[in-house]
Amino acid sequence: MDPRYIDASYFESNHGLVNSTGKYLIVGAGFTGLSVAASFERRNISYDLIEKNPQIGGNWFNGVYDRVHIISSKSVTEYKDFPMPDSYPVYPSKQQMLNYLNNFTQHYQLSKTVIFNTKVVSVTPDKDTAKYIVLLDNGEEKLYDGVISCVGHHWNKRMPKYPGTYTGDIMHSKDYKNHHQLSGKRVLVVGGGNSACDINEDAAQFAEEAHMSLRRGYWFLPRNVFGIPLTDFVQPWMPLWFQRLTLSAYVIITTGPNSYYGLPIPDHQIFEVHPTINTGILHWLQLGKIIPHGDIDHFQEKTVHFKDGTSADFDLIIFATGYHNYIPFLGNLVQYKNGIPQLSNLILHPKLKNLMIIGSAQPRYGAGSLLSMVSEIISDLIIVQEKIKTPLVDIFDVLKMNDIQQRTELTADILVDPHEAALKLFLLRRLLLWFPQIEQKLLEYGYLPL
Repeated sequence: MDPRYIDASYFESNHGLVNSTGKYLIVGAGFTGLSVAASFERRNISYDLIEKNPQIGGNWFNGVYDRVHIISSKSVTEYKDFPMPDSYPVYPSKQQMLNYLNNFTQHYQLSKTVIFNTKVVSVTPDKDTAKYIVLLDNGEEKLYDGVISCVGHHWNKRMPKYPGTYTGDIMHSKDYKNHHQLSGKRVLVVGGGNSACDINEDAAQFAEEAHMSLRRGYWFLPRNVFGIPLTDFVQPWMPLWFQRLTLSAYVIITTGPNSYYGLPIPDHQIFEVHPTINTGILHWLQLGKIIPHGDIDHFQEKTVHFKDGTSADFDLIIFATGYHNYIPFLGNLVQYKNGIPQLSNLILHPKLKNLMIIGSAQPRYGAGSLLSMVSEIISDLIIVQEKIKTPLVDIFDVLKMNDIQQRTELTADILVDPHEAALKLFLLRRLLLWFPQIEQKLLEYGYLPL
């Protein structure tokens, strides 16, 4: 027997399996999981929502540093069906985001379905029923019609390795909370993303010394363009080439090339990797409060040797080097290529019915509106799947719609154009209305097995 597939009757007779047939499991009560749960509430889909933390919020509860503000404007970050308060600034803080999510939870009365302080250990398909046996860390086992993973990947820290031994302190940006961790220390921040820049700005003000290490050049984009939030400035009618032309020209005119700041020139076009929306870092570089370096070559006790031949001593290295895109409780159910889960249309398992993963791809900016659409698509997929016998992914395959997204060599993430994705979701929702009739015709003409 394939070890991935277990007969549910075995657990019922030997382990006291709790039969939750008719229910779906949402894993993670963060920004994504709450949106999916709200959609299920609106569409009368029965579900449980499991969260490892003692309260909702996910990354906004315990995964970001104290002073963080969103980099996209509130108008593109808020859920489409639940606007942020008018009193909120254009770029809300961590606490304001957490308050917003709590208000969203209360509005849709989601708390009644959340199982807190609980982790999913494993998910195993039942070979006879096409349902899923879910093992929890309290030893309980439940049978669900489907599983929707909403845990994202901003928790599985990516830590690079270099030759030699470093004897100072090391942390990942995930573990950074506030400037008190930097006080009196010579700090090196590795990376040029949004977290790296925020932490380096703190180091410039509160550490004994602040240094940054970049292995490549980055585009440092402004929060606002001509007084308009960058994420609002980019409009759906703008082709990608025009976005790049406009923004690159604006950057050159307002801040100048990276060489003015001792930084390498970008080796990619804007939006080929996740954008760094931060120009404050350039201010501190010009003041000499942050010292730039190239890539690390090797360690020697507290000395870091860089590839350009220079070296410096540090008390603390903070790696702002991203995250691995991996979901442990799904084990070998999901295949990965170049670190990316292989999913149909960025959501569906390519073989198994009602197994979905949300969050393996990232919009370039403004997740809220897009996430509201994705959540409705999830509900659509479940409702349509209940009406037909054939797994949806098999129909997608016949229709040549099983798009398995791949990352580029420039980034470890899959980046999605939110406007392009919104159009695809709109069209997919319209097509799903016809899937029962499409299945009937495909069966009739022999494209699907009877």
